Amino acid sequence: MILLSDQGLTLDQIISRIGLSRTSVNKWRQRFHSDGLAGLQDRLRSGVPVQISPQQWALVIQKACEKPDGGYTNWSQQRIADQVGISQGMVHHILREADLKPHKTDYWCEKSPDPEFEAKMLAIVGL
Repeated sequence: MILLSDQGLTLDQIISRIGLSRTSVNKWRQRFHSDGLAGLQDRLRSGVPVQISPQQWALVIQKACEKPDGGYTNWSQQRIADQVGISQGMVHHILREADLKPHKTDYWCEKSPDPEFEAKMLAIVGL
């Protein structure tokens, strides 16, 4: 959009060509006008960066891959969060990144008639 603006295109022409909103195009053009190339860099955002240790990350995945104790048939994100000591939202993020769905294990783990299914499943999940 900066190059198009430098070529003399109007705001409406730039918007129609690149498909961004008027607000976005104006924001970046103004930042470039006031700060040059440095204005195109991402700026710091409010809030504290998320800090989670690799051990907590691994523990979430481990919990999701094992059977829960306490009479539960499967893990919920909140129960994993309580066990690991992080938020449920962070557990959701980790499980989504790992493509794990511990709340659905009951649907496929308990359906196989193979007596060695659990041992085979644990060997594969452990990889």
